[in-house]
Parts: sequence; structure tokens; C-alpha cells
Amino acid sequence: MKMLKLVNRSMIVLLVLSLAMGMTACKSQKKLAKEKAAAEYAASLDKAKKDLLDILNENTSMSLSDKEALVRDIKSKNYNDPEINDLIAQAEEKLAKERSDLNKKEMEAKKQAEEVSQRKEMTTATLADYFSSISGSATTSEANMFINEALALFASPEAPVLIIISKSGSIVDYDRPTTIKNYLNYLKDTKNNINRVDKITYDDRGKLTELELFKMK
Repeated sequence: MKMLKLVNRSMIVLLVLSLAMGMTACKSQKKLAKEKAAAEYAASLDKAKKDLLDILNENTSMSLSDKEALVRDIKSKNYNDPEINDLIAQAEEKLAKERSDLNKKEMEAKKQAEEVSQRKEMTTATLADYFSSISGSATTSEANMFINEALALFASPEAPVLIIISKSGSIVDYDRPTTIKNYLNYLKDTKNNINRVDKITYDDRGKLTELELFKMK
């Protein structure tokens, strides 16, 4: 009977010790988890600060869209840190200005491209009109006036003019090359306006840099 009581007491003691050890282990795990979470939060906070400073100091090769997305992501985490909040506000202001400048630049580029495109569409007909006006001028001064107006379409008075004599598939035969200034003066002197515009090459400003004409028979 005494032995049975001793065994029961031993079992109770072991159970108590087991429960105590389990509680201690549980507390330790919770503490470790809390410490881990705190460390991860601190690391995340430091990274957010670094990313924001990189954006403000232009120490990143990210595109504007990527920088905007990064700032939105940092802001969504609600760090509730005064320094982070201040950096976010600065970054948003900086990126908003960059976006505004980019939009303005894109609009200007689009407008310029449209103007160049319109000039290109008009050039063929305009050149044909100038060729006709120069060769049909009643006086030299009138022809010179049209020549000067036509030259304004070109990047240089020395822009090359190639006259195609014949064309068969990819095989093209050219007459002796000349310049636009010489060609316009040729029209003035000979009244021989028999060549038609075949191809025009432009620069970024929409100025003509090379002209190909097809010799009509």
C-alpha cells in the first residue's frame, strides 16, 4: 500500500514537472517568435528607409513607374514611423514632379512628331509645285525667289539629289549625282522639269537631307 502511494506521488511529481517544463518551453517559443518578429520589422523598416533615401538621392536605376510602385508599397505597410512618413512625403512629391515633367516631355515629343509628319505629307506636293514654279518663272528674280523658298525645306543647299534613269526590281541606275541647289538652278536655266519625286529622306527636324527623282521619258 505504501509502495502504491509512493508510485502515485512520483507520477504526480513527474506530471507537475512535465507541465512546468512544457509551460517554460512554450514561453520560450513565444519569446523567440516575438524577438524574430521584432527583428524582421526592424530590418523591414531599415530597408524601407534605404529605398526611400535611394529614390530621393537618385541612387537607383529603377524606372519612374517602378519607383512609384515601391513608394506605394512602403506606404501601404503603415509603419507609423515619423521618419518613414517624412521620407514617403518627400518621395511622393519628388516622383510627382518627375511624372509631370515626363508627361510634358512626351506631349511635346508627340506634338513635334505630328508636325514633322504633317510636313512630310506636304513636302512631295510642295516640291512638285516649286519645281513647276521655278521652271515656269517668267523672270530670273521670280525663279530665284522660288529657289530660296524651296531650299528652306532642306537641311543644307548641298543636300544630294539622285536622279534615277531606270529601275528594274532591286536594280536601279542613277544619273550623275548633284545637289539640290544645283538642281533648282538647272530648272531655272533649262525650264526642263521632267523629273518626278520618287523618295525623300528627312532628319529628326523634318528637314530634307536627300532627294531621289525619277527621270520621266
